[in-house]
Amino acid sequence: MEALVVLLLACFIACTIGVWLRTRAISLLLLIALLYNYVLHGYVVVFFHDVLGYSRENYWYDSAPYFVMLDRTYVEAMIVSLLFANAFILLWLLLPNPGHDLRNQDDTELSIDGWPVLIAGILCFAVGMVPWVSALERFMSEGTSSYIGFKSGEELGAYSGVLKLMLNITAMCVCVLVLAGIGMGERLTVRISRFVSIYWCFLIVLCLLFFASMTALGDRVSLIGGGLGACVLASFYRARKRRVVWLALLFLIPVATIGVTREMTEPKGIDEIVLGGIREIVDNGEASTVFPQYVAMANHIETYSEGSLKYLGQIMIPKFLSADRPEQGPYEHFAAVAGFPEQTGWGMNFMTDCYVNYGYLAVVGGAILLGLLYRTLFQFARRRVKGQFIFAGAIAAFPLAIRSGIPGIKSVLVLALVGTLLYLLSVREARQV
Repeated sequence: MEALVVLLLACFIACTIGVWLRTRAISLLLLIALLYNYVLHGYVVVFFHDVLGYSRENYWYDSAPYFVMLDRTYVEAMIVSLLFANAFILLWLLLPNPGHDLRNQDDTELSIDGWPVLIAGILCFAVGMVPWVSALERFMSEGTSSYIGFKSGEELGAYSGVLKLMLNITAMCVCVLVLAGIGMGERLTVRISRFVSIYWCFLIVLCLLFFASMTALGDRVSLIGGGLGACVLASFYRARKRRVVWLALLFLIPVATIGVTREMTEPKGIDEIVLGGIREIVDNGEASTVFPQYVAMANHIETYSEGSLKYLGQIMIPKFLSADRPEQGPYEHFAAVAGFPEQTGWGMNFMTDCYVNYGYLAVVGGAILLGLLYRTLFQFARRRVKGQFIFAGAIAAFPLAIRSGIPGIKSVLVLALVGTLLYLLSVREARQV
């Protein structure tokens, strides 16, 4: 079985190289990197636990029966994950190359209208933060994170999802304006017709307030999503690779420190927080979302009686408009049946949902369907400017979607709509240069 793991891992690496050689698309490398982090990286971290300096018994949860051991189940779970990852990527190699008949964008310039996007970001931030002003004040005065309350959303009731969406929109607006403003893409610019100094002052203040708020709430996913969406958009307009590398480092370390501050039980120095953030980049909590697959294969987990696909249809209607929606979805069901600690936010990822509720074949089938969705959006992005914004939104949604079971597909659709909104606000036309 170990030989099969090596073979499948080699196939994954070869497919990744093949996709790059075939498309030369930075956005697809970002997508594959996300796929690796959420489906495979946790296994790699556990395998090299000695090098990283911790005991594998306390990597995930520090109580039985959730020790992630290097046993037969570990190997079997990794094989399932590799099958999922390979099925997702192989689509890009086996289907006709979408690059043959696509518009050459090396001679296209996109100018984003700065003020409408900035105003949208400010308004969405104001609405999304209304329930959390006291949490921000408490963090500033005491250094206490409100992560558990924000994650559960119990205080907000039916409007929790809408208010969190406001913060996701803010993240997209801020990150797109920043990356376009600093020239991340050679042919991606911001158009500011008047009050230039005021515009930049407002943008800087919004950036600082938004990052402080996300730190207070312990929410790094919104920031990561916004950064991913902006990078994807810039990649269509000759992304400056050196700036991409430097900005990635400057962005990832502060975002990673959110994972440190939200877990603090006592004050820490800035140097400790920064070092903890650097460690989080390698040994990140997002990667541990793959371990429900290990739990599912090590223990008998009951299927979700309502059906994940049926639940996906039910949640397409906002919660405040749907009185009949079940309180417990497949994500929460899995966590409860497996006995996970309450309010950790972990349930099962997309792959595990397919496995638990529909079997082995559904793992490959789910990967193919998810890959087809992203490939279709990528093809549209290479043909239309609107498609680039939609694809950027879909990539921004990937971290949330992949770890939320089959119903996580809703996140892809919602943030794709956010990308469309951003396009309508910011773009008049792309012109040839």
